[in-house]
Amino acid sequence: MVLKWIDKFCDRAFAVVGALALTQTPAFFQQYIQQLSGRSLELKHQVEVLKGIAALSKKTLPQYISKFIESGDSDFASQGQLIQYIVNRYDTLQTSWEAMQQASVWTRPYVFVKNMQWDIVQATLADFHPAFTLTTEGLCYAFVGLLLGYSFYAILKRFVRLLFRKERRQDTGDKRQESKAK
Repeated sequence: MVLKWIDKFCDRAFAVVGALALTQTPAFFQQYIQQLSGRSLELKHQVEVLKGIAALSKKTLPQYISKFIESGDSDFASQGQLIQYIVNRYDTLQTSWEAMQQASVWTRPYVFVKNMQWDIVQATLADFHPAFTLTTEGLCYAFVGLLLGYSFYAILKRFVRLLFRKERRQDTGDKRQESKAK
């Protein structure tokens, strides 16, 4: 009786914890997208300034960067590499941001993993504020979390049962061998 009550309590507790844990996913994605957007907008501003500087010398930005990189002076070449890094980083962040914005509820985790910027993930986690969203996306994640939590408990319960069965079999086998030896 008590074991059944503990079992029912545990399966519900795991389901609720799973649901609560996964309801944080939309909040994390939103905060990640905000970080991504802010960084992308700042780099866009810098790229626009660099394009303006290149235009002053009647060059495109790629031509301007090439002039630096192909310079015989290592200091100027390093500056060209830095400018190229800024342009590449802007393109990467902008692509990631657009992909996250266009992703559906069900494809967003895949798009996130595919385009993930680890430094931004770390910054988002460092400043993460838990939230409970009552949106369709939040409810979908809660439902999936509920199923995952319950499934995890069911698998854990089966694993524990298997362990105890093996121990009982070994104990029974050991006792049989002892009685035969006597």
